Amino acid sequence: MNNKVTFFDENWNLLPKDKRTSAKYVRKERVKDITTFRTKQYDFVKLSANELFWLKKLSQFSWSPKLIEEGERHIIMTYVGEPVTITTLPSDWKEQMEVILSDLASVSCFHNDIKNAELLVKDGKLHLIDYHHASSTREEFLEKKRSGECGCRIRWEDRAGMINILGKMEKAKCLKEQSIIVKV
Repeated sequence: MNNKVTFFDENWNLLPKDKRTSAKYVRKERVKDITTFRTKQYDFVKLSANELFWLKKLSQFSWSPKLIEEGERHIIMTYVGEPVTITTLPSDWKEQMEVILSDLASVSCFHNDIKNAELLVKDGKLHLIDYHHASSTREEFLEKKRSGECGCRIRWEDRAGMINILGKMEKAKCLKEQSIIVKV
């Protein structure tokens, strides 16, 4: 996944490279090249269809990226930040995590593959991305895993995965702050 930045004038016309300093509007997007999913372990067409299904279903929530464009070999979605780090971890991450988990449950979605690179932060707000292994039930995911349709390793359930990642970052942030206090 990489970032794509597009520059527009006041009439939303795309600006050429030499005119970008006069841009009135800038649109940042996350671009996912579906061809990167091509492996012998699983069918990238099924995974991209699954990702599109969940992107559309979760688009009602502010923490989920919005689908901008889908193509044969790409998905373009709104830009929702960079991977969470100890310096960008929101102070209210627990509350934000509970909202995300509650919203996922409300549409019967299990992410099944939460890891650092899929928890992003933009303007102090957590975002969850990458739904190609998502399922309606945990059992559905485990069956896909057993049958070889899914190439990711079995991780914790969603709540445990988020707590593991964000909790460790909070501890690391506290240790870093304590070491600064001690050094002063």
